[in-house]
Amino acid sequence: MEMSGTIVDHIIEIKDSLPKKQRQLCNYIVLHSGEAGMMTVAELAQHAGVGTTTVMRLVQDLGYDSYNRLKRDIMSASMRQLGSSYGNRMQTLSFDSKSGKEHTLEHVLTDFRQVSVNLLTQNNQEQFNKAVDLLLKASWINVLGLRSSQVAALYFEYAVGLFYPKVRQLSTEQEYLFDRLLPLHSDDVLLVISQWPCTKKTIDAALVCHRRNIPIILVTNTRINPIAEYASAVIDTDSVSSSSDILPVMAVMEALSYEIGKRTAPQSTENMTALEEMLRENHLILWDSV
Repeated sequence: MEMSGTIVDHIIEIKDSLPKKQRQLCNYIVLHSGEAGMMTVAELAQHAGVGTTTVMRLVQDLGYDSYNRLKRDIMSASMRQLGSSYGNRMQTLSFDSKSGKEHTLEHVLTDFRQVSVNLLTQNNQEQFNKAVDLLLKASWINVLGLRSSQVAALYFEYAVGLFYPKVRQLSTEQEYLFDRLLPLHSDDVLLVISQWPCTKKTIDAALVCHRRNIPIILVTNTRINPIAEYASAVIDTDSVSSSSDILPVMAVMEALSYEIGKRTAPQSTENMTALEEMLRENHLILWDSV
């Protein structure tokens, strides 16, 4: 069928004129086009909370002669969105502004709840344990996250640095990034936070480390990230179609720092106790209400 824009754009335009159940189905497809483009009729119906007959009615109303053709176009639209840095956020903002959606805080937390389910897979748990083993085995943990991923890299350095001193930050002063890769050795590890679409400098830096036999831990929002091909451990938040952006990655950073602290106890707790005492003695933190 011919239309301007993608099928997802078309669904946004017409959904409000459809019956309630079809509108509910459209809302799900718009917010989860990546997942919807890989589902069977029964799976899509279950996830959207409608019947399979509602799915097939929508197929007909959209002018398709088969569900597979619609599914193909939904996946194509999803992949086109991956090519834009802010595609998912733009799509969600456009959808929300037209739909009069629930309160923004409720929307973000509901979306994050679904992303959390996607994150907590058996494979991710295995990769998480492998990542922590690599981090604790390394002489130095080198953290890299550029552009929107930088905040997660900086947070990891702060959270772990409270009790574990062997962390080096590579995400600042990016013009010197490759200079700072030079001292790294094969007994170090590179923790990379890289979300789709990937920053070229991040990919290039990871490739340099790979060629020098430096283990790489990748935290990403999709397995199609090119760094995944040669990373020693990959934690995939599977959130490329989510509007939550950095939240899933921050959850992974928090979990990694917590697990490192747990495994290095009691030294980690002793270090934090000493830090707290120093802050107290020097009146650097307001401990009591004024």
